[in-house]
Amino acid sequence: MKKIVVDSNIILSALRTKDSETRRKLIAATGVLFCSPNFLIAELFKHRTRIFKNAIATEIEI
Repeated sequence: MKKIVVDSNIILSALRTKDSETRRKLIAATGVLFCSPNFLIAELFKHRTRIFKNAIATEIEI
């Protein structure tokens, strides 16, 4: 399995935009383990309202 470190800004950007190419690539990736900084969860929680407002996915899916 390939490990890829993903910056939190990439994840936040992919979640905020409905038709993001980055989102499509992240979701379609197979055989990949994404790693991110520990503070990503805090950032997701901090910006959750904006993310859920613009996201296609539900809160549970995100």
